[in-house]
Amino acid sequence: MSKRIICTVTNDLTYDQRMIRICTTLANEGYQVLLVGRICSNSIDLISQPFEQQRLRCWFNKKAAFYLEYNLRLFFFLLFRRADLFYAIDLDTLLPNFLVSHAKRKPLVYDAHEFFIELPELVERKWVKSVWSLLANSLIPKVKHAITVGTALSNALEAKYGVSFEVIRNMPSAQNIFEQVPKIQPPVLLYQGALNDGRGMEELITAMQFIKNAQLWIVGEGDLSDFLRTYKAQLQLGDKVQFLGLSNAQRAPPNYTTSDYWTKLTAKQRTKLLLLPC
Repeated sequence: MSKRIICTVTNDLTYDQRMIRICTTLANEGYQVLLVGRICSNSIDLISQPFEQQRLRCWFNKKAAFYLEYNLRLFFFLLFRRADLFYAIDLDTLLPNFLVSHAKRKPLVYDAHEFFIELPELVERKWVKSVWSLLANSLIPKVKHAITVGTALSNALEAKYGVSFEVIRNMPSAQNIFEQVPKIQPPVLLYQGALNDGRGMEELITAMQFIKNAQLWIVGEGDLSDFLRTYKAQLQLGDKVQFLGLSNAQRAPPNYTTSDYWTKLTAKQRTKLLLLPC
């Protein structure tokens, strides 16, 4: 019988391309893989994948109440499922995986996609950060198998928690990006990701006032979705800034690859803006 791996996240699975790639790779290697997330009010039907998918339904969907409820539901879900390995993605799913893996004496892999306690959403909320820090300091040093997405993050996490983090880079799926694709006019700046605090989205929209003959396409949703749409309207930017909503690799319009620049932003100090030519 194939070994069974249960991977856990807090999102609704549809748009998590990294986990889709990871779970597909594991399934292709012969493992039985189950990816567990949550269902949201705006969730769409899941696309069939070469691995199992299951979404838990929660009463609460924001802040502390959500994390408490989801971790409790996830604990009991994992407790009554067969698994040969538990795979916790980020600190917000580590506790139930840690407890169940120890109770069942099964191996646990902790995958840190980010330096969780330094997220912009936590930096300015000292009490909330202290709770997550307590959890991290209690659990991560006891993890035997840990991975992350890059060398710099690996070094920072190792220095903080005294645990070795192996690096598995988050690379996009292989595509023929060199085929001839008609360019869009006017030139396009593309942001694809969550519309949350710390992503520099307000600064990017502000900058569009001074960029002539170009458009900004924003693909994604998040906590700041309504605010950013209102802010764009206040600046009277019209078609210069376009919100395209949620998308994923299977449903993404093909002309995403024709954009002239992709944007990568951080805004804790509100100073960094990087444009990546396509």
